[in-house]
Amino acid sequence: MFKSKILHTLIALTCGAVAFPVDHALAQNGVGNTKSFRSTGAFENDRVSRIIIKFKTPNSERSISQRFDPEGKARVQSLSERLPGGVQQGEANLRYLKSIHNNIQVVSTQAPLSRANMRAFLTELAADPDVEYAEIDEKAFAHMTPNDSLYGQMWNLKAPAEQTGGANFQLAWDRVIGANTPVSGAGVIVAVVDTGYRPHADLMANVLQGYDFIAEDSLNVFTTANDGDGRDADATDPGDWNPVTINGCDREDSSWHGTHVAGTISALGNNSAGVIGGAFGAKILPVRVLGVCGGYSSDIQEGMYWAAGLLQVNGVTNPNIAKVINLSLGSISSCSASYQNAVTAVINAGTTVVVSTGNDFSSTTISSPANCNGVIAVTAHTSTGYKADYANVGNGTTISAPGSGIYSTANTGTTAPLSDAIRLKSGTSMAAPHVAAAAALLLQIKPTLTPAQIKSLLMTNARAFPGGSTCASVTTCGSGLLDAFAAVKALQVSEGATANTAPSMTSSANQSGTVGVSLQIDLTAIDAEGDAITFSNSNLPSGASLDSNTGRLSWSNPVLGNYSFTVTPSDTSRSGTSQTVSLNVSAASTSGGGGGGGSINLWELALICLFGTAAFLFQRRSAQQ
Repeated sequence: MFKSKILHTLIALTCGAVAFPVDHALAQNGVGNTKSFRSTGAFENDRVSRIIIKFKTPNSERSISQRFDPEGKARVQSLSERLPGGVQQGEANLRYLKSIHNNIQVVSTQAPLSRANMRAFLTELAADPDVEYAEIDEKAFAHMTPNDSLYGQMWNLKAPAEQTGGANFQLAWDRVIGANTPVSGAGVIVAVVDTGYRPHADLMANVLQGYDFIAEDSLNVFTTANDGDGRDADATDPGDWNPVTINGCDREDSSWHGTHVAGTISALGNNSAGVIGGAFGAKILPVRVLGVCGGYSSDIQEGMYWAAGLLQVNGVTNPNIAKVINLSLGSISSCSASYQNAVTAVINAGTTVVVSTGNDFSSTTISSPANCNGVIAVTAHTSTGYKADYANVGNGTTISAPGSGIYSTANTGTTAPLSDAIRLKSGTSMAAPHVAAAAALLLQIKPTLTPAQIKSLLMTNARAFPGGSTCASVTTCGSGLLDAFAAVKALQVSEGATANTAPSMTSSANQSGTVGVSLQIDLTAIDAEGDAITFSNSNLPSGASLDSNTGRLSWSNPVLGNYSFTVTPSDTSRSGTSQTVSLNVSAASTSGGGGGGGSINLWELALICLFGTAAFLFQRRSAQQ
């Protein structure tokens, strides 16, 4: 080995150095970094005015409420009149804004209160015998952090053999349902409860008619909505830029957050353009709830009810009921009663709820509604499988998914929308839609799966966190790394799929080499399911080695002789038939005939180069004389 290194160095110095190609990152037109969102924590010095109140006894019986509820308004007025007059009563008079569900009303105080005063006021409200609970109608914020580095394009969808942190969608797409229907999420509707959408060319064919749920901030004030009006059937994103720093929100450009999330789930596949979604055959139901400086919990909850078919808007029930709801948003607080009510109702209706855990660098606490019971709470990891430093983890975290350096659909506008773009974003907001996409793949295979069954399939088939990583030795990061293929395969096998075949060798059983000449032989195998294959061996010649992941046989100094050894391919569940490989190492040729010419070994090549160089220098010197 030492002699070989000297020889190669000698050849390089005398015959010319070898130039190695440099692998440069490819920058697409329209690819770039994006803004940083405000932390999801509620700021103590914020002043708040909106309240969600649930009364103990229901209003007049009706299965689904309308947004404006005269009876609810009357109950709010009655409650306001009988308040004991404790906390700044002049500011705390209640004004009815809207109804969420039968006996759940949204109100505002006459003027904003400090959080301390608001908490005291909520205590007064909760003491009323007709009130079940009263809570702040908190704002939630999109979960995203600035991107600081560029990872390989779409690393997030690759198999772990290529990228340790990849979510393994590539192999999942190789599976089929029945005779030849590919697994793509086709037939499944995923609601993206977010900033709305842009009609991006690489997404629009998969977008259904959605709804804009952003109501006025107070009577006839539409700051959050940023489109000049309240609720309507137009869920397109007008932009969420914030021109000035106000009330805890920084000045920011438009994020196109909902479009990016939607593209991660269902950007068009196999269309020779742009990116591809994890469930590229699924449909997106856009539900606009986030605008300038976030969005209100009450709007978000109503969007959830509507997406699951549990709420009418202007007398019309959603005709495209979502089986998965993605919530890439939240705020640092406990799961409120109203959020838990919404989550429970949606899950009971058969819709899976996927929520990002937040980006507050917390190792103990995840945001709301990720901390509500029954949801799939998703934290984020990098391409190495290590936890992203910004990603919240803590009790209640379900699973980890790719979240750093994710390419998806966006827009070039910094304020109002301009043209289509592909943007790189990072955050738990980017991790959650990977899990929503995986859920869509499972539902395509078996539409009757319950949210609990989907959650179990994803958790039990997650890959272990890499050894030595933050999450390898704790339980607060969830069950492991998302593996879409493993979950899909497990479901199909449980349903009696017959494609669970063992891999088979395809490379030749007869191989050859030359004494003293380093050899590399690539032994290959195929698997009908597209599983990753590993190789094991026995009886290898002394000095030879076989890479278990690639099947490459290496022998730096082959010795004369005939050898026979066995190689066995295996996938994630079973071993294939062993194959005997014959290797003939022949003597090196020392001379050549007139037609073919003899082989030249490395030492001979080095000597030729040395003598050739010496002759050249001597001739040049003679010429100069």
